[in-house]
Amino acid sequence: MELRIAAWKIALQITEKSPWYRPIIGYGRFTQTFDGLAEYYDTDYNKIDKSLLIRGRFHHCHNVLLQTFIETGVLGLTALIFIWVMAFYRALSAWLRQIEPTMISGVMAIALITMAFMGQVDYCFYAVPGFLCWFLLGLSFASGSEMKNWNIGI
Repeated sequence: MELRIAAWKIALQITEKSPWYRPIIGYGRFTQTFDGLAEYYDTDYNKIDKSLLIRGRFHHCHNVLLQTFIETGVLGLTALIFIWVMAFYRALSAWLRQIEPTMISGVMAIALITMAFMGQVDYCFYAVPGFLCWFLLGLSFASGSEMKNWNIGI
């Protein structure tokens, strides 16, 4: 946990030392965004014992919101939060308004809460975990639609 807190501090140092427009639009997504920026700006990155890291690098700042902020700025972070909140709202409202609630809407709401908490201690939007996160977000939106309007012949 100590290294994760150090990564969060480095992310904040990157934000403090970046030009005024970078917090708005971000730096973009490229290989080792976090490590490259931490080395470019004079941060505490060089003070960390690299033997404690995987292959001597952080690769990301171990927080979905901070990493998204660095990569896409306030605009991207706002869009991500909006998508997440809307998916949660759709799943939760569908679960609460049903007379006989099906499990899928409740499961999707709980899965989104779990992803939100997990995202505060790790960056889960890459590789297989990233695909699963976006898949769960899509399923959460879909679970909020009313089945009676679907004409699928069931």
